[in-house]
Amino acid sequence: MKINEKGQALIEFIILMPIFILIFFGIVDFGRIYYTKVELQSKMNDVVEMIDKEKSYSDIKRIINNGSENNINVFMIDDNSERTIDLQTKIKLYTPGLDIILSNPYDVIISRTILLE
Repeated sequence: MKINEKGQALIEFIILMPIFILIFFGIVDFGRIYYTKVELQSKMNDVVEMIDKEKSYSDIKRIINNGSENNINVFMIDDNSERTIDLQTKIKLYTPGLDIILSNPYDVIISRTILLE
């Protein structure tokens, strides 16, 4: 008895296609997380430069969020001669089931400590 090879290929395709779709969306989500982290690192450089120019906290927050698609939260904590700066934003994940591993929306946080003079 000969098995219909076209039907077998269709069944294999139907079984494997959801797995490939999940992998594709997972790659897209991790790429978005990485891109956002790089974007926050660039914004962090701008924040440090604005602190050097003695801009106010409200000005820094306004400038950082200007033109950004994500709402970026700016946190500054002074501790004696150091200032810790945190930039935080949230990303909504598209991959079904990825929220089992990561929280959805995912928090992307960048932190830097600078010495105050």
